[in-house]
Amino acid sequence: MGKKWGILVVSLLLVPFVVAAEVDISESIGMVGEQIARVLQNEYAVFLITLIVGTIMLQGFVRTGLERVPHLEASGHTKSISWALSIMIVLSFVWGSRSSGVQGLMDNLGIFKPILLVLIAVLIFKGIKKTMGN
Repeated sequence: MGKKWGILVVSLLLVPFVVAAEVDISESIGMVGEQIARVLQNEYAVFLITLIVGTIMLQGFVRTGLERVPHLEASGHTKSISWALSIMIVLSFVWGSRSSGVQGLMDNLGIFKPILLVLIAVLIFKGIKKTMGN
């Protein structure tokens, strides 16, 4: 117990020295923004990020659908099957835009952009409605 108090007292004594050092956090935020912009300009990084995030988002929907099939639910493999299906779905969706970045991904959506937006809005609304208990 005494050791913890000693560390606490020393930490409190050193706080004014740490606080006295002027740190401009706006420069740090600017550097982070520049790095994110640099990553998003790399076509293959956008492809990989889209693949990872899309797979994670789609996996839940696919798994929910698979759990409604009694034979698959009884097998206990719905998680692995849903991951595999999610990866294949997202990979087939973004494969054509792997070398064209964010703009190419948006161009590949074409007519499906408004449909996808409406689908996401409906899913969010239904999720909120279900959460609220109505």
